Amino acid sequence: ADLSNGGALSIQNNVGSISVSVWDRDEVIIRHMKMVTLSFSLWSDFEEPQFYLDALEVIVTQSDTGVMVETAFPSTLYPDVAASVALEITAPENLALTIEQNVGQISVENVTGTMNIDLDVGSVEIVHPYDLGPAESVNCSVDVGDIELSLPDTSSFVIEGEVEVGHIDGDDFNLNVEEIGFVGAEVNDEVGEEGGAVVLRVDVGNIRIEAL
Repeated sequence: ADLSNGGALSIQNNVGSISVSVWDRDEVIIRHMKMVTLSFSLWSDFEEPQFYLDALEVIVTQSDTGVMVETAFPSTLYPDVAASVALEITAPENLALTIEQNVGQISVENVTGTMNIDLDVGSVEIVHPYDLGPAESVNCSVDVGDIELSLPDTSSFVIEGEVEVGHIDGDDFNLNVEEIGFVGAEVNDEVGEEGGAVVLRVDVGNIRIEAL
């Protein structure tokens, strides 16, 4: 799918993994691997596995503003079938990136621009290759799991982070992390001047901000 540098890329997945990397072309390449697990029982009456793989869809929609990638599976019709999709996406470097996933892992490497990532259960790893510019932002939320954000050691940024149950490690940037009660932590700090905005939130888990 065609996508110009600075365009919008939206990804929605239920269960599985999402990996986003970059290249120097104005297009998006989407590779995927589908997986289904059948829970056999005395009352189960299954079709062949290929039937469920065909029902598990990867839908790509292109518009004037960007590209949307989403997965769909009629889980209410097949409650004994667990379906997941591993997505590997290559896109232009500068993006307005939005990712939503229920369960699994998310990896974003070398993307610049704006990121909005929402994960229910799992882990998020973000590697930002350059100093975070004033117009750039990283907004990431995980209900249960971990966030790891890697930035150049020369980066300037304003950070707001909170973990309700867990730990925040910002030692690489000497962040002022404060405890919340006996089980949580928060950080509201600024590194350098005129940097981008970082907002990280975890209900149960950990946040780590490390220097490259």
